[in-house]
Amino acid sequence: MGSEVYHNLKKVIAKKYGQDACNVGDEGGFAPNILENKEGLDLVVEAIEMAGYTGAIHRQPAAASRARFYTYSPCQLWHFSLLGDFALAGKVKIGMDVAASEFWKEEEKVYDLDFKTENNDKSQYKTGEELLTHVYKDFVDNYPMVSIEDPFDQDDFDSCAPPSAALTARVVTEPALYVDC
Repeated sequence: MGSEVYHNLKKVIAKKYGQDACNVGDEGGFAPNILENKEGLDLVVEAIEMAGYTGAIHRQPAAASRARFYTYSPCQLWHFSLLGDFALAGKVKIGMDVAASEFWKEEEKVYDLDFKTENNDKSQYKTGEELLTHVYKDFVDNYPMVSIEDPFDQDDFDSCAPPSAALTARVVTEPALYVDC
């Protein structure tokens, strides 16, 4: 299941960005030059659809299957895992490892979604609450998302408390804290 989606993802990326965008990055992930995070999720969803694994999810155990996909954009790095182990009847959902510590600005207590742009205009600065209620909630509401790992910096305690009230996905933080929402 994961392998089929992975190979379809390669086709989707090659068609949209060219064969050079199909070079494999860390841990076997692709790294197309996307402009925004939703674009990466759209690629994954298209690959899931091409593989024929769409539809309702039932949380019953199936054989575990994973494929990794990394998006590197001017804004962020997101890591998506295709979670076949939550599937029944060949359906696939998405788990995301945000690695929010990579774009946390400790001194300002914000997340810089444009952290890869040197001397950016700070227009993409988000508080933890904004990240949760605008960005992550949008992902959960509009994509087949079942898991969000490391959505906040490990020292951003104020943002770590409210996820269960706002999301309908599992939130995973380090060290190994699972919150089913």
